[in-house]
Formats: sequence, structure tokens, C-alpha cells
Amino acid sequence: MVGNLDDELLKQRNQAILDQYRDSNNAMIDFSKMALRGTMLLNGAAVIPIVYAKSTDLYFCAMIFGIGAALSVCASCLTYLTQWAITGSWQYALHMHAKGKEELEKFNQSVQRAKRCEKISKILRIAAIGAAALSLFAFAVGLHQASLATSNTPKMAELRVYLEPAPAPQ
Repeated sequence: MVGNLDDELLKQRNQAILDQYRDSNNAMIDFSKMALRGTMLLNGAAVIPIVYAKSTDLYFCAMIFGIGAALSVCASCLTYLTQWAITGSWQYALHMHAKGKEELEKFNQSVQRAKRCEKISKILRIAAIGAAALSLFAFAVGLHQASLATSNTPKMAELRVYLEPAPAPQ
């Protein structure tokens, strides 16, 4: 009776730990998704007015914004791979309290797999953060280049009417 009660309490404890870890991980993933969508929208939205401006001076800026959008897509893919590697390390928790020889062998195998997945997830996490940072850097460089390109271009005749002050009434 006592052995069954201990096993049941142990299962409940392990389930609570796994639920807490899963909820924390899901919150982190949701936050990462929002941040990556923001960087993709930022760079993607910057390209649209440049393409419609039909100014050859701004095409280089559009390429920079496009590279930034591609980097944010890469960062998004890397976060999904990181998520896959992290969930690969969860399996060892199912065999934490192995009793028999076979269960102990499964536990050792899952611990080795978890260590490999942990190394992979660290590398992928760093790469994803780097790609997201480079995406934001590309946005800043694109804005700077667009500012330089538009400051050197002559203003259209239609805009001069709006930019010049109106003559004073006599």
C-alpha cells in the first residue's frame, strides 16, 4: 500500500514539474514569436514604399530591408529548431525514477540524448538571437541609407508647391 502511494505521489510530482516546464516554455515561445513577427513586419513594411517610389537611388535600401526580412525569417526558423531540440531533452524526465535494469538503461539513453539536445539548443538559440539582432541592424542601416539617398535627390515639382511658403498677402 505504501509503495503504491509513494509511486502515485512521485508521478504527480513529476507531472507537476513537467507541466510547469511546458507552460514556461510555451510562454517563452509565444514571446519569441511576437518579437520575430515584429522584426519581419518592420523590414517588410519598409520595402513597400521604396518599391513604389520607383527611384533607383532607393533600390539599395530596398535590398537591405529585404535582407533584414530574410534574416528575421531565418531567426524564426532557428527558434522552431531550438524548440525541437529543447523538447528532445524532456524525455529523460519520464524515466527519472527507473527501478529495473531495462528502465535504468532507457534512463541513461535519454540522459545522453538530453545532453546532446541541450548543446544543440544552445547553439541554435545563439544563432536565432544573432539573426534577429542582424535583422534589426539591417533595418537601421536601411533607414540610414534611405535618409542619405533622399537627401541627395531633387524634390519633385509637385512637392515644391507644398514645401515652399505661400506668398504674403499685400
